[in-house]
Amino acid sequence: MNAEDVFRHYASGERDFSGVNLKGCALCKWNLSGANLSGANLSDANLSGANLSGASLDRSNLIATKMNAVDLTYADLYSTDLTHADLRSANMTHAYLLGADLSSANMNRANLTSADLTGSSLNNANLQNANLTDATVIWVYLDGTDFTNADLTNATLFDSYINNVKPKALNLLDTIFLLDTTNGTHLHNTTTPDGNIIFDSIYLN
Repeated sequence: MNAEDVFRHYASGERDFSGVNLKGCALCKWNLSGANLSGANLSDANLSGANLSGASLDRSNLIATKMNAVDLTYADLYSTDLTHADLRSANMTHAYLLGADLSSANMNRANLTSADLTGSSLNNANLQNANLTDATVIWVYLDGTDFTNADLTNATLFDSYINNVKPKALNLLDTIFLLDTTNGTHLHNTTTPDGNIIFDSIYLN
């Protein structure tokens, strides 16, 4: 099934496109809300401005996919590979990202309000100016992640590995210490908001 087939079938009311191969396809501003794209190959595709709210994208291949300003509210992205994806200004409110790989993804100005990032990887991801208010960040790898000017208000960090992050101009440590669920959070070689660096490992209890 090619992109034109998907567009036609979706318009006729079909929603199940699991396993479809749309690698490299131009799908800008398409409306695929509520579609089942589980296990789909959308790597290198252009989904900029598309509506994927409520869509099932679990276990899909979204490597290097262009998704700036995409609507992923309430989308299921369980174990989805989003490495190197362009998610600038994406709306990922309430998105389910358990076990997703967001390594080296560009999420500048992305809205991750109330998103569930449990068990995901954010290694070397760009989260500058991102909104992670009320987000769940449990068992997450944050190695080299850039949180500059990000908002972590009321975010829950628990048992996460935090290494070489850039939280300058971000109250990252204040946020962590104010939480009741900080036990097990690991800080190492982490730059604090005042510019100091924690070289030794610290496990918050």
